[in-house]
Amino acid sequence: MQAPAIHIRDEAGQTMAEYGVVLALIAVVTVAVFMSLGNSIEAAITLVRTTLFP
Repeated sequence: MQAPAIHIRDEAGQTMAEYGVVLALIAVVTVAVFMSLGNSIEAAITLVRTTLFP
């Protein structure tokens, strides 16, 4: 009976692709959050500005 062969693969390319997918997902979520909260953030900044500098 033969021992199973051990296959060693170079997974550096796969790991970089995974990091790219995660980075793209983070970018999409960040843009979506800023787009949904954009008016709220603008209103808060305007409120602070008008309070400090009437």
